[in-house]
Parts: sequence; C-alpha cells; structure tokens
Amino acid sequence: MIVAGVPHGARADLGEDAQAFGFTLIEMAVVLLLAALLITLAVPQFKARTDADLKHSALKLAATIEYTFHQAAFRRETFRLHYDLDRSRYWLDLFVDPAAEAPASNPSADQAGAETEAPLSDDAGMNAGQPYYVADHRILAQPVTLPDGVRITDVTTQYLDSTTQGEAFTHFFPDGYVEPTVVHLADRNKKEYTLYVSPLSGKVKVLPGRREFEVSMKEQKP
Repeated sequence: MIVAGVPHGARADLGEDAQAFGFTLIEMAVVLLLAALLITLAVPQFKARTDADLKHSALKLAATIEYTFHQAAFRRETFRLHYDLDRSRYWLDLFVDPAAEAPASNPSADQAGAETEAPLSDDAGMNAGQPYYVADHRILAQPVTLPDGVRITDVTTQYLDSTTQGEAFTHFFPDGYVEPTVVHLADRNKKEYTLYVSPLSGKVKVLPGRREFEVSMKEQKP
C-alpha cells in the first residue's frame, strides 16, 4: 500500500531510523549530564587534595627544621637547609672544615654505599683545605620535592632579603642557634602557609595564610 507517494516499507524504515536517532540524542544528553556531574564532584575533591598537600608540606618542612635544630646541637655540627625555589625542593648540607682539629664526620658514613639524588653543594669544588658545604644524607636521605601544585614562594632570613627564586638557606649551629627564617608556601589555588623559625628555641610556627614577621633574634608572636 502506498500512502502520500511513500511505500509502506519505506515509511517503516524512516520511523525506525528516526526512533533510533531520538534514542541517540537522549543517550548523548545523559552522557553529557553524567560528565558534568562528575566534573562538579571532582573539582572540590581535587581542591581538597591540593589543600591537604599544602598543609602536609608545611608541617613536614617544620618538622625537618625542628629536628635539624636538635641534631646540630647533639652532633656538634653546622648544617644548612638548602632551598631550591625554582624546583620546589629542599635538602640538608653539612659544613666541613678540613682545618678543624676535630673535622665533621663524613656525611655518608651512616649510609655507606647508598645511592642518593642529592646534588653536591656549589662549595664542594673549592680549593683543598678551605671550608665548604656538602650534601648530608643522615637526616634527609634525599632531597624533598614538594607535591605537584605546591611551591616555595619566598624565603627570608636574618642576613638575606626575601628570595623568590634561585636558592636560599637556613643555617643551624652547634651552640643551639638557628638562623631566624620566614618561609611561605603556596598552592595553585593561591592558598598559603607561613612558617616562622624561632632562632633560640628552634620551634617553627606554622600558620595558615600569609603572615609577615620581622626576621631578627627577637621572639615573634603571630
């Protein structure tokens, strides 16, 4: 039977095609809706993960500083915390004075044969007999690299203005003194943490947000 000039079989085929096309549009709409829902749920979780990474990095750095303060006094050695702001990482250097009557112990003695990624200090190539710094692996086995999205924005010490790139240092001395330092960490969400290193106690104040301190021998209050 022919209706309006279109064979009955052809009309049936067109109906099936239209129905199939309609289901395809519905399925696409459902997929897009689910994708939007997943993105909506994932963004807060990603943000929360980044926030957690920032806080964890701040607390880990603070713990490293406080432990190094006590180790410098216990071992009667001079250390420096070496910040690499460009690569968002840090490690420890040991001060070595070849002319000293009781030279500092070999920084690799406790881990003989252990491989490490810690770079040598720039001072290590100085003339023989001159004091220098060398990477130490007893407290930190290797450089600590901050999580993706977390970075050291600046470091300020008693003798060095705020440094935003390159390298900076916090020095630890065997007489129970650490160079007063302020470190700011930030993540990609522009959240920040402030670390203030107390020179006499070696304690580190970890504060959310960006705080400014006068870097001196005086104890500071938040």
